[in-house]
Amino acid sequence: MSLATPSLNAYRPNASRLKSIQALAASNPVYLLWYLTIVLAFVATILLAVNLAIVLSGEFARMHSGGLGLAPDDRLRLIQANAVLVVLAVGAHLMRKYMESSRRKWHAIPLPGVVVARTNTGDEILDNFECRARVTIHVYDRRLEEQILPHASEIQVSFAHNLSVLLADPVARYSIARMERALRLALSSLVDPRMINRVELKGMRHFRIKASGGT
Repeated sequence: MSLATPSLNAYRPNASRLKSIQALAASNPVYLLWYLTIVLAFVATILLAVNLAIVLSGEFARMHSGGLGLAPDDRLRLIQANAVLVVLAVGAHLMRKYMESSRRKWHAIPLPGVVVARTNTGDEILDNFECRARVTIHVYDRRLEEQILPHASEIQVSFAHNLSVLLADPVARYSIARMERALRLALSSLVDPRMINRVELKGMRHFRIKASGGT
């Protein structure tokens, strides 16, 4: 297992990361239902536009040139086909909503110990901040606990590195929300990001350390 490299630049979208996320999403029934809803709604819209165009053109031909308009049976078939697509799209949408609501019951996985991060820029003036916090990972599937806890120590090391990058920013070091987002991105290389609700930092404490290394 390898976690994301300890740099914020590593989490910028790239082709390989997007492909991996798309592959994970493709195996997700909720994603497939969402995709099916979009496709069915699009096809239903196109068919409705075609139906209207056929009806209007038939009526126009009948009124101006005496031609025959679209037969009632043909109109009924077009309407029925359109109705079937609409019903399927609505059904897929409702099924997706149901699956999403049932999956929203997340499970909390607290990591053992405390994550300790310290600025590490190489500048003695800047490298005097440290933070400590307990980390809880909220996921939608309880089974992910078996995937996360065996690698807890490696995850904590990766989290510490990523927090050290944010500590060098005088604004970001006090933004818990920004830190939690960065840790969630770091965890996405191990766990499907769609299965992560959030990464929570509890009991965050900041310290200004002395040049000698004491607190």
